[in-house]
Amino acid sequence: MMMGSLLAGLSFSHADVGSVHCMAEALGSIYDAPHGMCNAILLPFVMEYNLHFAQRKYAKIARAMGIEETDDYTAAIKGIEHIKKLSKEIGLPGIRSLDIKPDDFVLLSEMSLKNGSNDSNPRKMCKDDYIILFRKAYDSDK
Repeated sequence: MMMGSLLAGLSFSHADVGSVHCMAEALGSIYDAPHGMCNAILLPFVMEYNLHFAQRKYAKIARAMGIEETDDYTAAIKGIEHIKKLSKEIGLPGIRSLDIKPDDFVLLSEMSLKNGSNDSNPRKMCKDDYIILFRKAYDSDK
């Protein structure tokens, strides 16, 4: 774990993170939830939001996961679906497991927007975009 933590720290000290990190920080701080788990729960929703702005990168990630698809868009979509499937297989809980209150979506979105990493997201995010993503994560976890 220490080595993984070190490598992660080295990685993100040379590159910034995007909106998934902003959302995870807000969620973890309000609901006292582990940061990594919050990132993992929210990742596919943010990837879907960013798809048209990061399609080639997502396709490259999908191919690294073993998805054999020549079309970048299709590979990226399959990669996101693979992440969702893998999350279920490993028993990653959904956002509702944190006892999140939909009334907090506005506060969480405001916090996400104020995060210093907000501008690093491939696609511009506003408060309403964050609200929509928190709602999607919540609604998909039934």
